[in-house]
Amino acid sequence: MNKSILIVSAGTGGHVFPAISLGETLQEKGERLFILTDSRAISYWPSTWENIQVLSIKPLQKNLKGILIFTISLITSFIHCCRLLMRVKPSVVVMFGGYPTLPALGAAILLRYPFVLHEQNAVVGRVNYFFSRFAKCLAYSWPETKNLPLYPSLKLKMTGLPIRKMIGRLHEHRYDISRKDETFKVLILGGSQGAQVFNSLIPQALSLLPETLQHRLEIFHQCREEEIISVRAAYKKTQAAVDLRPFFKDIPKLLSTINFMISRSGASTLGEVATSGLPAVLVPYLYAKDDHQTANALNFANIGAAWIIPQACFTVQRLNYILQAALKKPEVLLAASEALNRLKSHKASEALADLILNIVLTQNIKKRRTKVL
Repeated sequence: MNKSILIVSAGTGGHVFPAISLGETLQEKGERLFILTDSRAISYWPSTWENIQVLSIKPLQKNLKGILIFTISLITSFIHCCRLLMRVKPSVVVMFGGYPTLPALGAAILLRYPFVLHEQNAVVGRVNYFFSRFAKCLAYSWPETKNLPLYPSLKLKMTGLPIRKMIGRLHEHRYDISRKDETFKVLILGGSQGAQVFNSLIPQALSLLPETLQHRLEIFHQCREEEIISVRAAYKKTQAAVDLRPFFKDIPKLLSTINFMISRSGASTLGEVATSGLPAVLVPYLYAKDDHQTANALNFANIGAAWIIPQACFTVQRLNYILQAALKKPEVLLAASEALNRLKSHKASEALADLILNIVLTQNIKKRRTKVL
């Protein structure tokens, strides 16, 4: 196809990783891409990619100065988006959410460029819901997705959640049961900013396990750099082997060896959990907008693929009970892993790319018919 495709994404991992996955698939199909994002995402995007532009839009702060800064940056970014669209003339614009998509949405609507929205969470966000009335399609990620808009002209399509290709290759990995006396590896992820509740409660829960079970544990715990010393001190009261890092670089290799996971329930994390076939305890972030992390996690819990513990109920005693059950009854974990086959996301990027290219093809056919008439 002759024209390019514009991908717009906010700068957090939950928005960027699906956008990168789609971009990789579209490039493999020979498409030319332009990327619009914010300054937080620069380190995520592949350094070899060209045509990446950064919007100057700032997050909204709830005070007079913050509102003024946001408004000025929104106007500036809107002008930037209009100029880019008029110069690039993309066949379609693909939006992955977050506040940086606001000026791009406004520009696409004003200049009448077709756009596709992708919703990563199991609750359609307010921006996607409102602007979906102008969209060609709203693609969503999870079977049980709440708040889907029902506008007559809007096409809805469940494509799944695009995940990084290096993670997608794990979809054929078979869950490895850790039998009695074998090492039991646990990965703990608190999201991009870590989770203080994990840092304090998990070491305590481990310390209450029988020592024979503690010796089997190998813990990989993501926490913030400034918290590593205090968390390491807490783990010294246990017999577990512990690896503490602010970021684990070789996640695909790590996921292929893990037996169990304790995590928040952000969409990107869950896409990788599902594709890797990892049984998990999910602790939704208490202050997530529209409680979308609980909705995400319910897609797993409702089919027996994970266990949800609301943060208010995430206690030392409850986690200790679950860990003992996981260590003593590996067949329960195997059943959860097999249930995850229903949620694997390794084909999502291909499905979303095909949807987008079909929209482009339809647009081109309509233009040819118009010229003939």
